[in-house]
Amino acid sequence: MKILKITQDPNPPNPRYWNPIGTIIYNHPKYILGDYQIDKENYSSWQDVLEKEILDVSENPASIIYLPIYLLDHSSISISTSDFNNPWDSGQVGYIYMERTPLHQDKSDIQLKQILKSEISDFNKYLQGDCYGFELIESEICSHCNQTVETVILGEEWGIYANNEEELKEEISQILKDSNISISEDISKIIKYV
Repeated sequence: MKILKITQDPNPPNPRYWNPIGTIIYNHPKYILGDYQIDKENYSSWQDVLEKEILDVSENPASIIYLPIYLLDHSSISISTSDFNNPWDSGQVGYIYMERTPLHQDKSDIQLKQILKSEISDFNKYLQGDCYGFELIESEICSHCNQTVETVILGEEWGIYANNEEELKEEISQILKDSNISISEDISKIIKYV
């Protein structure tokens, strides 16, 4: 009998260590929300931060692609490149930006902004604890006593970011496929959340 044990990753990898193309500059007194923290007191507005910390230090300001970062802080934290439209518990906390280089010549500004949004989405999953791991286990049950007599781990993976159960199942299915681990059972029927 195969069982796919899924659990929240107790030590998830921080996606900011995955060599992102974007750099996050931010300000918040309680949370680490990116790569570089600034003291917002030194600036008159977020536009001032953009100009002085990002555009003015670039040799080619026109090559900078950037998006604002917003934080929602209400019983948990969430970040996004879109405003949460909650005047009490949310607001802008920084920017994610990158400089277009010859390596990016085949990508449009829209595609590069999508990559930056994706980086923020992954970081948000990390902040939310939406990171999981699994073990695919094959157990042999004794026909006389109905007890497990042998358990073999067929595969395992940790650090899987997912927003919901369906996305998690898709990620796990792809990992199993890429690992050449075949299971004949429907993945939904062998899942056991731990």
